[in-house]
Amino acid sequence: MALAFDKVIVAEGDGTSRSMEAKEFLALKLNVRVRYILEKRLRFFSGSREVDQREALRSLQ
Repeated sequence: MALAFDKVIVAEGDGTSRSMEAKEFLALKLNVRVRYILEKRLRFFSGSREVDQREALRSLQ
């Protein structure tokens, strides 16, 4: 099954954000990804369309 997203934007603590491809997000350590998810710091995109976080995370299973 393909991922529902191809880009992730992470809101940083200093008010900035950074963009990464799905493969870069998946390469992060699990504890970092979980922290971002729990802190609601992620936005997922497929092309220019924002993907609901639940849908994006469900596609990882």
